[in-house]
Amino acid sequence: MAEKGVFDSMLIAMNHWAGNTEKRQELAIPAAKAQGMGVMLMKVVRPRETIKELDPIDLIKYALSLEGPDGIALGMDKMEVVKSNLELLRNFKPLEGEKMKELAFKLTPFYNHENLPWMKSGYCDGKWA
Repeated sequence: MAEKGVFDSMLIAMNHWAGNTEKRQELAIPAAKAQGMGVMLMKVVRPRETIKELDPIDLIKYALSLEGPDGIALGMDKMEVVKSNLELLRNFKPLEGEKMKELAFKLTPFYNHENLPWMKSGYCDGKWA
């Protein structure tokens, strides 16, 4: 779709960023950029569903530090989350290479769709705890 050049931007789910057979980050993002499209990532904190020890702030910093995307879409359910995110953005510095590698490694189960009911065949929305 990106190659058709009829869109202004593309929204890509974070759980498809790495470790998948379709290599969306190597195909979709460059295709979108070649057409002058903006690229946003969503679901950047969703890995916490299956990897509880991940810090949401680290996940946000990781997503913002990736090359290619122009920004991220975050859901915010409380004013304290909005304030925390604003503070993070005001003082943001991209993560160093070692920290990026460490987080990428920790995200492997999420990228491989381990323990994610909504990624399994036969999933029916609203039928899991």
